[in-house]
Amino acid sequence: MNDPFPFLVGRVALTEEWTIDLPRAFKQRFEESQMVLWCPGLTVWLSVWENNKNQSAPDRQSAFAAEASPGNFDEITIEQDGVLYYSYRIIEASDDQRVAALQGFAFAEWGHLQLSIYFDDESDAELANQLLRSANSQPPDLADATVLSQACFATNMIMEDGAKVGYMYREPPDSDGDSGWRFFSGKESQAYVDDPSNTQIYPVALVVQEDPSILAYLSSPEGHYGRKGDAFYPE
Repeated sequence: MNDPFPFLVGRVALTEEWTIDLPRAFKQRFEESQMVLWCPGLTVWLSVWENNKNQSAPDRQSAFAAEASPGNFDEITIEQDGVLYYSYRIIEASDDQRVAALQGFAFAEWGHLQLSIYFDDESDAELANQLLRSANSQPPDLADATVLSQACFATNMIMEDGAKVGYMYREPPDSDGDSGWRFFSGKESQAYVDDPSNTQIYPVALVVQEDPSILAYLSSPEGHYGRKGDAFYPE
């Protein structure tokens, strides 16, 4: 697994001040001054500004609204948890089948974000709005998100059949790119586990996408962990 673009999922840090919640596994790259996050069918371009002129969030929102692209629609302004969100949809010329993009802004005392979100299916408009309105200063889930891009083993019961992780363990990594994590539903028989075709190698982020409940435990030390209700405990 030598992909140069890291995976991110869950609440992740964009800057020291800004975080965002990614309910799917996204890849990340940088192009000049912009961060790009993408997953199949959806791409987010992010730009970050500081509030160098000490303007209020409403004043900055008004300035951006005055310069909004002509022909925009579904214009929304909403405030929650100390952040002012402003967004609109806009149809942009393209050579592909994308639907109208979401242009969004998040204004806080310390600065603001611009998110240009492009997607192929109208059903992802709700996800685009969720991404924008999740941008705030809540702490990220992981202090070090490197583990999300590292390799792990997971059974087909989890990754193909939709079973939740019921048992997992972390062992010394096999290689530099190995997280050491191994994930099972807990319902696999010994014969099932002995068949190598029933277990595959994945980036950890893709397993989190299938079962977000494991995210809080990814920094745990080597050992065995079993599910009890909604939590995992050492065994």
